[in-house]
Formats: sequence, structure tokens, C-alpha cells
Amino acid sequence: MRTENKQSDQLPRARFSGAIAASLSFAAIAAVTGGAAPAVAQQDDEFAAIDTITVVGRGQETTQRDAPRSVQVFDPEFLAAVAAVDISDIVRFVPLASTRYSEVGFLADAYSVRGFSITQVINSARLNTSNFPLDTAVMERVEVLMGPASVLYGSMQPGAVVNIVTKTPLDEAHLDIGLEVGRFDHQRYMLDAGGPLGEAVRARLNVAYQDRDTFLDFWEEKKLIISPTLEWDVGPKTTLNLLGVYSDLDQPAGAYLGTPAAGLLTENPNGDYPRSFYMQSPDEEGVGRERQTTNIEATLEHRFSDVLKSRVVLSHTQTERDDQTIIGSLQDDFRTVNRINVGNVSDGDDHAAYVDLTGEFTTGPIRHQLSVGVEYFRTQLDNLQTRFIVAPLDLFNPSYTAVLDPANQIRNRPSELDNETVGIFIQDRMSVGDRLHLIAGVRYADITSENTGDSIGQSEMPTTFGFVADVTDTISLFGNRSESFLPRSGTTANNTVFDPETSTQYEGGAKFYAAGLNGTLSYFHIEKPDVLTPDLDNPGFQVPLGKVTSQGLEASIGGEIYPNLDIYAAYAYMDTEVRSNAPGLDGNRLRYAPETTFSFTGRYEVPSGPLAGLGLTAAIQYADERFIDAANTLVAPSFVRVDLGLSYWINDKVELGLIVDNLTDEDIFSGIGSNFIDINPPRTFFGRVRVSL
Repeated sequence: MRTENKQSDQLPRARFSGAIAASLSFAAIAAVTGGAAPAVAQQDDEFAAIDTITVVGRGQETTQRDAPRSVQVFDPEFLAAVAAVDISDIVRFVPLASTRYSEVGFLADAYSVRGFSITQVINSARLNTSNFPLDTAVMERVEVLMGPASVLYGSMQPGAVVNIVTKTPLDEAHLDIGLEVGRFDHQRYMLDAGGPLGEAVRARLNVAYQDRDTFLDFWEEKKLIISPTLEWDVGPKTTLNLLGVYSDLDQPAGAYLGTPAAGLLTENPNGDYPRSFYMQSPDEEGVGRERQTTNIEATLEHRFSDVLKSRVVLSHTQTERDDQTIIGSLQDDFRTVNRINVGNVSDGDDHAAYVDLTGEFTTGPIRHQLSVGVEYFRTQLDNLQTRFIVAPLDLFNPSYTAVLDPANQIRNRPSELDNETVGIFIQDRMSVGDRLHLIAGVRYADITSENTGDSIGQSEMPTTFGFVADVTDTISLFGNRSESFLPRSGTTANNTVFDPETSTQYEGGAKFYAAGLNGTLSYFHIEKPDVLTPDLDNPGFQVPLGKVTSQGLEASIGGEIYPNLDIYAAYAYMDTEVRSNAPGLDGNRLRYAPETTFSFTGRYEVPSGPLAGLGLTAAIQYADERFIDAANTLVAPSFVRVDLGLSYWINDKVELGLIVDNLTDEDIFSGIGSNFIDINPPRTFFGRVRVSL
């Protein structure tokens, strides 16, 4: 049965003391992510509820304290306090997080952490989230596991794992209705309803519809999310959860991939062009972006005994995409933009199956918590890629007249992709006494990738080791050595297939829990020793002669520092370096890797008096300058973003709110190259009302 109550979900008293990173490090010792039984008693029931996470146990519950890793958890109260809608609204608060796209860009959630791309999972199960845009309407909380975690989650970059925990049915009947309206014709409607359907069955329905414009000419987005879920207590020890998510994304003017740097980020001899300039118009032939995704997931959990339990997950995701977007390149006159219509029409199917078994036993003085998992993941995609040269634009006087003339077609390439992954992992958490815990794990992964008849098979066996030492009831030290891998396509000039790219992280630190606060300080060092670099003897080919390192310090703290005042703050410093035989790359920094980041969020609610029910939220995000290109010639400047929020509970059923994003109208740039510079929206405000019945 669900122990969560309706009161916590209605948020009449917003708390986000669980939104903290866990990590202080002194040195690299050995570590990994593991499910674990609590080493010491929790301080109180409230803290225990906030602290419970699943990302380090792949669906098995554990605590932040038991994880020998840096972990951040953003709970429902935090999501509400910062008015989060997408993953990008949450991940931006993670230390050393940086994005290559605007929040209204092509892939707004394509973030890097610690210099490397993140991996998104849903309920600790791997899905193709690039084809599965989510919304906070279906999110219960977001857990971020810093660094590589291939033992648990398979192939990935070593940045971080972002685990989206979806909402589940509650024991009590509830109905929440929300409305948001604001600048740029922002409209958002939300429904959250559910409750028991009998003694053993509970249901919940979450719906969100959003229609918004932005400062860009022609850009518009409509998004619909429908998510029903059903939870059934099949027996006293068995629970079945059925989750469905349907998402429909429509951008009539195509995706925003940015515009030329000259005149926006750098100097243009003709002056600055309007920031509202858009590369295409919805009235041009073929332009538009549509994506429909349907996901069905079944999770069966069974407890054989108090010390042995299992989880079986079956998932299917079906995606239809019709994406026609125009990209451009600025010519030498610094005003003419040559354009190409890039089309991708595809149908995709993802199938996933996971079986996890967790058991506890003892061998002499050592207590074990052993986790064994088997997974199968298959992605099939039929795609038609087209390219048309279309009419150019004048940056300063655009005339949108693109047509798809067959005589100007330069690509018509169908492809069939079929990727299969089979993985087996085993992980053991060994407790020696009550205060020392050792963790070791290994995965075997076999990956077969087929692209239009060409097939390649690769395998890898990453490991992870770690420890947690509870120095006192409130202070723990931890360390880890963890690995990740990523399959690579292509061959050398001698037709030798590349081995998977591997990464290794060493991390160490300390966590503390006292007086309502959770804190972390950590040091990390990540190496990718076998990065592909240009083959100087064979132009057009690559060889694995490069090396990338990322190392730094992270510190964070969160919790209730004063009655009714909750805060979350995180500071991080990072140094990155690229070693390559290419003179233009050797010694450079990683792109999208700021040296310094800082974030702060605070919320205060008036507990009594004439202003009782009034809540104030302030969020500050700072990021140092970042290189946009690998050659380190194009720089996105540092920025400070300030958001403010005001809410007021008229009574225990009705809440009013006012949010101002980017209060100081800060210029926030990102991008992927000199012709693809994104800019985030200027000052934006909207109001909201929420009714809970």
C-alpha cells in the first residue's frame, strides 16, 4: 500500500530539503552505486521519506547516505518552488551542469555535467528519452547520480544519470486542477486526479496541455501529456504497477537550432541583427516538427521474504516523428544566410525488459546485500532523411520563400537501424559492523548495432568499487572508482573496428546530516583515455590517440535553516583538458564545460498572522563562460539568472502564484557552432492558480 498522503502532494507547506547533492571528496578510493539497507537509524520519519532514493539501486530503495557517490535529489516541493516544466528546468541547478541548446531549443534537455553528456532513465529503466519528451506533470521527483554508472545502467557518457521517478497512485481520493498564463501567450492547463478503486487497486491520471510562443519570430509550441497509471496489490507481497505516457509535441515553425554568431554573440560589420530572427517560417513549404510518443510500462514487484525481493519491468515505446527544419550558414558578406531544409521522417519502437533480484545474507561478521540484474533493450528505427537547398535569407531583411524543389534535393537517404543490448550485472554491498560498508559490482554488456544491413557487435565489462564509512551518526566519508563505456561506430584506415570508448572516475568526499541540513563536499577525477582523434597519415579517418580529463570540487547544502525557511545551494569548480595529436585541439578545454557554477534556491512561507499562507521563492543560477566549439574559438559568456516566485494559499484548497523568470533580463547563450548560437528567453512572467479538491 502507498504510504504517501494527499497532504504532501498538495504542498500547502512547500519543503525541498531533499534537494541536495551528497558529496565531499578528499581523494579517489573505490566506489560504486549500490542498493543498501540503512547503516544507521534515520533522524526522523520526515527525513527518511525525503532521503529515500532509487537511482543508486536501479529501482531498489536506498538512502543518499548509503550511496558512495555524489547524489542530488529534487523532490516535488522543489519542482513546484522553481515552477519546473521540463527536465531542463531542474538539471540546470545541478553542479557543473551546462546545455548546448536554449530552453526552447532543439533538445532543451541535452545537458552536460562534469563536462560530459547526461543519461536519462525513467523509474531506473533505460529508455530512448530523446524520442520521449517528458513533463513534470508526470514526475514525482528527479534523482541525479553524478559520474559514470555503466554497471547499473549500461552504455553512457560519464557525466551523470538523471532518474525520473514518475507519479504513482495515492491511497486517498484527490483532484488537483491548475492553470498558468503569462508572457508570450503562455497557457498551461494541468489535471491530477485519482484515488482508490477498491481495497487493492489505486489509479491516477495526470494531464498537461501547454501552448506557448516566445521572443523568436514564428516559434510556437503545443505539447500534450496524458499519463494514466494503475497500481494493484496482487497479493500481500506482490504489487503490479501499470504506467502509460502519451506525449504529442507540435512546433509549426520547426525546431530552433540557433542562428549565426556574427551579429548576435560576436561582431558583425553590418551591425547586430534582431534577436527575434528565426531561420524559417511555418508558411514555407515542408517546415514543421511533430512528434507523438506512446510508452507503456509494467512493473511487477514481489517480496519472497523479508530479505529477498524481485522486480520485473517490461516496457514498450512507439514514436512517430516528422521533423522538417531549416538550417543555415552565414556567407562572407555577413548578411546572407544560405539555407538547407533538413528532413527526418521516422517510426521507432523501443522494447525493454529488466529483471532484478535483491537478497540479504551474512557470511561470518559480514552482512551482504546482493543485487543481480538482467536486461534486454532493443531499438528499431525506420528513418527517411532528406536535404533540400532552399532560398537564402537576408539576416537584416528576411524574405521567407523556401520551396522543396526536386531539382535542389541533395539527399534522399532511407535507413533502418536495429540496436540490441543484453546486459548482466551483479553488485554486492558488504557491511562490516554498523559503520563500514564496501561495494563492488561488475556488468557484462553485449551490444549489436545494425544500420541498413551493416552490423557491428561490441562487448564491455565495466566495474565499480566503493565504500561508505559512517564516522559518526551525522558524518560519513565515501569514495568510489566507477567506469562507463560507449559503443563506437566506424573503422580505422586499416578497416579495424573501434573498441567501445571507456571512462573511469575516481571520487571521494564526505556527507553530513545534522540540524535539518544535508551537505556534501566532493572531489572527482574523470579520464577518457581512448578518445578518437584525426588520423594525420590518413585524412578522413580517425585513430584512438586522444585523452580527455575532467576534475574538480563540488560542495552543496540544503534543508531547513530556520523555521519555514528552506534553502538549497551548490558550488562547483572544474578543470578539463583535451590531449590530441591535432594541433587545434591539443591542450583545449572541453566545450560546454564551465570552470565554475553556483546555484541557490530559497523558499520562505509565512506560518501565521495576516500573511499566513504567503510563500516567497528566489532562485539564482550562475555559470562561468563556456567554449561552444572544440577549437575553443567561440565563447558563451558567463551569466547570472535570477528567478522569483510568489504564492498564496487563499484557503486549504486554492493557491495563487506569480513567477518571474530571468528577472534581470540576462543574456544567456549556448550553441553548437558559429552558425548555431542559441539564446534563452528574456524576462518572462506568468501567473497560476491551483485548486485542490
